[in-house]
Amino acid sequence: MNIFQDFTARIEALLAGLGLTTPEGAPLEIKRFAVEPPRDATHGDLACNAAMVLAKSAGQNPTRGWRRWRSQAPASSTSA
Repeated sequence: MNIFQDFTARIEALLAGLGLTTPEGAPLEIKRFAVEPPRDATHGDLACNAAMVLAKSAGQNPTRGWRRWRSQAPASSTSA
């Protein structure tokens, strides 16, 4: 397993535990996001588009949605 697969698995597990739903109440498809190297190396080691992908499915603003989802996550899973 490489670092991208490791973080993909960690994020999938975190999201699965949040019980995210669409505006209609259906479960969100959480496996559609990607963890990859950022386009610009000065932006860090990993890039993840989960907030963008999930917010669109949930009918929410990505920043607001991710802040709300992050606040629901266990503290140990959100530490950097």
